[in-house]
Amino acid sequence: MANPSTDIAVMRLAHPLRIPAAMPTFTSYFEQILGPRAWSDLCTALQTSDTLTGGLIEQLCNRPDFAIFKQLILAASSAPGGTELGNAYAILVAIRQAVSPQPYFVLDDPVVTLLEHTDIADDIPISMLQLPYSRFFIEFGKSRETTLRVQNIESGSHIVEGCYCERGSHSLLGPGFYVVVTGSPLGKADAMDDATNHLFLATSDPDLSIKSALHQSLILANKLSTAANLRPTSLDMSEESFDTLLFLAKALLYLGLASTRRTVNDEKKDWRKAIAGLKSPAKKLKAEKRARGLVDHILISAPPLPYSTELVASGTSVKAHWRRGHYRMQAHGLQSLERKLIFVSPMLINADTHLVPSASQYLVK
Repeated sequence: MANPSTDIAVMRLAHPLRIPAAMPTFTSYFEQILGPRAWSDLCTALQTSDTLTGGLIEQLCNRPDFAIFKQLILAASSAPGGTELGNAYAILVAIRQAVSPQPYFVLDDPVVTLLEHTDIADDIPISMLQLPYSRFFIEFGKSRETTLRVQNIESGSHIVEGCYCERGSHSLLGPGFYVVVTGSPLGKADAMDDATNHLFLATSDPDLSIKSALHQSLILANKLSTAANLRPTSLDMSEESFDTLLFLAKALLYLGLASTRRTVNDEKKDWRKAIAGLKSPAKKLKAEKRARGLVDHILISAPPLPYSTELVASGTSVKAHWRRGHYRMQAHGLQSLERKLIFVSPMLINADTHLVPSASQYLVK
């Protein structure tokens, strides 16, 4: 039987699906390491607590009767490819999603293209960012052609797959969002050769602009890591983190639009119903293999992108290009004293000159 960890189909899956597909026994593996009692306590905490995953790690490590868990976290954090507590967080968020599944969003590839060609105005405050659920995962398309990158200090640059997102409160920074960015193993050794980065985005100052809040959060994360004697994130990695977090902000703003097209796909539930009557062990095994990439999810689709044909003064056509879209605050109400967020979609200019039949087939370089 082929090794699932080197199966290209498995390597294309995003983190919450890829880890259990590449290592089907990963939860039982950690149960064996921790022992039945500690594993049971961990699962209970992950399933019932509203505390952010980072806060849970701190709480559990401080329990005198949970020394084995602290040893696991220290071992993960000291791995050669790790910075800060990224490895430990990546393990815990994957286990948390396995034992307590939360909503899963998938941005259709055209939405990723649309958002990569969209800017956020400097006057949009962090208060405009709202998480649709207290915890969820959002996947950035299926093609893995986004320009976003996250670094592993050993295996280099990885294409960003998506983010785990949590809403909660940090013990030092107050209310905000906790984000774990995950990078794809495509082009690397195997499905476990990935990259992750984690950050807490403070929202205690609701009037602070989104871009300023992202910059401040990256600076604070570096300071906190240095104070805790952890290996800090490099400047280059911080710049890439900013790009990814800015894209996530665009995605969250897009999710909040009333016009956004959402489709609920219960593909895992439908699969369970379809195999309920299977009795043959061989057929069940094949069915399990086919289900590795299935997940009940909410698909976020893009509307048809607007396009236009433009001519220069001489009458010749302008070269095919994107006109960037943007989010901005629009004045409205009595005497235009109120403000509301509006989204102006990016536009394709002279798309037909590129001989590309549709926006969904564009490769963004």
